[in-house]
Amino acid sequence: MKNTGAKKIKRISISLCFAAALCICLYAVGFSVKADNQATINKYNVVVVLDSSGSMEDTDPDGNRYEAIGLFINLLTESGNNIGGVVFSNGVQLSEDIVSADDQSTKDAFMEKLKSIAPAGWTDTGAGLETAVNMIEEQGDPELPSVILYLSDGNTEMGTDAETEESLQRKADAIQKARENNIQVYSVCLNANQDADVTEMSQIADATGGIFKEITSAADLKDAFNLFYETIYGTSTVQIGDETVPESGVIEKEFSLPAFGVEEVNIIIYGDVDNVQITNPNNAVVDSTTVKSNTYTIVKFSDVQEGNWKLKANGIPGTNVKVNMVYNTDLTVQIGSNADEIGHSVTSDDELEIYANLVSNGETATQDNQYNGYEASLVVMDSYRNVIEDDIQMDVTGGKFSVKRNYEPGTYYFKVILTGNYLSKESEELGAVTVTETAEPEPEPNTAPTPVKDKIIKKVYVIPFRDNTFEFDVDGIATDKEDKELHYEIESSSFEEGEDYTFSDNKIELTHYSLSKGAFTIRAYDSMGEYCDVELVITSINVGLVTMIVLAVIALIILIIVGIIVYKNSIISFKGTIEVKTCVNDVEKSDRREGRRGNVKLSKFKVDDLGLRKNTRFQATGKDYIYFIIKPGLYMGNRKIKKVKINGDGSELRLYKKVSNDGQMSDWIAISFVPKVYSSRKQDFFGNDSSNSWGNNNGDYGSMQGGGVFNGLDGDYGDANMYGGEPKQSSGNSSWGNPWDGQGNSYDNGDTWPK
Repeated sequence: MKNTGAKKIKRISISLCFAAALCICLYAVGFSVKADNQATINKYNVVVVLDSSGSMEDTDPDGNRYEAIGLFINLLTESGNNIGGVVFSNGVQLSEDIVSADDQSTKDAFMEKLKSIAPAGWTDTGAGLETAVNMIEEQGDPELPSVILYLSDGNTEMGTDAETEESLQRKADAIQKARENNIQVYSVCLNANQDADVTEMSQIADATGGIFKEITSAADLKDAFNLFYETIYGTSTVQIGDETVPESGVIEKEFSLPAFGVEEVNIIIYGDVDNVQITNPNNAVVDSTTVKSNTYTIVKFSDVQEGNWKLKANGIPGTNVKVNMVYNTDLTVQIGSNADEIGHSVTSDDELEIYANLVSNGETATQDNQYNGYEASLVVMDSYRNVIEDDIQMDVTGGKFSVKRNYEPGTYYFKVILTGNYLSKESEELGAVTVTETAEPEPEPNTAPTPVKDKIIKKVYVIPFRDNTFEFDVDGIATDKEDKELHYEIESSSFEEGEDYTFSDNKIELTHYSLSKGAFTIRAYDSMGEYCDVELVITSINVGLVTMIVLAVIALIILIIVGIIVYKNSIISFKGTIEVKTCVNDVEKSDRREGRRGNVKLSKFKVDDLGLRKNTRFQATGKDYIYFIIKPGLYMGNRKIKKVKINGDGSELRLYKKVSNDGQMSDWIAISFVPKVYSSRKQDFFGNDSSNSWGNNNGDYGSMQGGGVFNGLDGDYGDANMYGGEPKQSSGNSSWGNPWDGQGNSYDNGDTWPK
């Protein structure tokens, strides 16, 4: 967004907005990796992308965004996470490489780097996102899930239309690359002045599987924090206290921790306090790390045990202090069943058990008391992951959660939702489990569908004043060994459903192109619920009005040129006779025609057409040869030709319909061309027809020099000088006729010329 000068805003509201924004981003991160990264859950490659355009100085003059980012960074566990940063305005102003965030000094240095860039310039969203995606691809830990936290107060805007268009193109490319590398973008719009169109930032998040949050007031703060903590760490924000510091200046609060699943505890204190101590159930002070900012204090400790704990701190009497607690956890839920133990296919009479174990720090909970405070519910789905039944309560028995039930015939998938102790977790899917009416032999293992192509690439030219709808039928993009028909769904898309596209009857109809490059992830299910994904990538090329006018002018010029060529060809004279002979099944036919102008179609001749198309023709050249244009072609020897020159020497050119495997020729056509003899000669005074010379019709010549004449009758020569020179005459039986002397006198044949 352009630097438009100071704007009046409520500073406290902005501070809260930024903090809430980051919380939303963090909430979304944890949700996205439950199934794919059980071993590394809650550890991430995180890149913060921060808008530093000139308007940020107006919307956040007190730098509250840094407090919010700092809260996010400091809440990360003390080991296992990686952080990097990008600050952008007119391009990228800062690119802070991804590093391990395992100590507080690294986190502090990271924040100082972000603060070092002063707001100025425009909003080059494409440059910021592209740099972040490339950074993760090149520097991130490939064993960790990756996220981008994108904070801005506006939309892509540069100094010129061309620069803005380039930034939007880079943004589209970055979104596609993020999708391909499973990088989620969580975008937060600080729309305090209500100037931003939130659609762009919302789409960035939706397209990559992230979440978007618009922050406008402090009222969003509580919901944002709850949403953030409940999801990123699979936990909840627990309020320990919210009270005024007593006259003693000492506050004490108690809290409890569960027996299993807590990796690290964050105590967040809003208010001015110091000398914070944490005491464990054995009444011993534990080692902790304290981080202070302008608005909060975070106390972190990881030596966790079950029981009642105590917090003690000093504060200013009469001031308000709010204390919250957040767990960092590596707790996972592992799901299983007794389907393999039944010994045959599961029938509707069999009691199917679905169970779940808790795992933390590589240890599986096997004692019932380790499940204290937790609750689990079972979700039942069909082959296409439609929920059939949820909230089926599971009991703790034998060191696990368990539920036993009978199921109607069908194919089922299951997952377990865990809550309690301020945590929330979800298991991976279990399935497919097939239930039959009667016991049957174990079927052959089902194979998942396979894509015909992993990626399908299409281009669409968006032209003004026309319907630019793109339609794509997904039928047939995948095949399956067991099923002829597959079930298709749009798993995700860069484009907005409803706004950009609809999906119905296995057809995608794209009517609006909000991104110049976007994609659909199409999931193909078989009847057993196995699936494969196919990526459909669509690049739209916007043909603007000016471009259309230029193309129209070029097309008009081409049409004029082609028209001139066609016209010239149509008026060229044949100047000769075409003779055509054909032989089909040993029956010969022949015909001849005098071509006039342009071309003559073969169909005009009373011969067989040899199966050639109607536009097979003879083309005039205005010279002593013509061309035979053959559709689709004939053979000259073993070579198929479509155009051949017919010389005007009267010789016959023979072409064949086809050549057999043994080299024998089939039906044929023979063509000859005899040009007319055109003459521009005039008769000389001897009465002979000559061209540029005088002489007889036998091709012998005479010439006249200065009044003298060659008679040229027998090829012998004589000459005369009109000035009185003596005539010279060769021997032979030649006659001069009646030559003259150049002075008006004539002489009989053989007379002597006067001197």
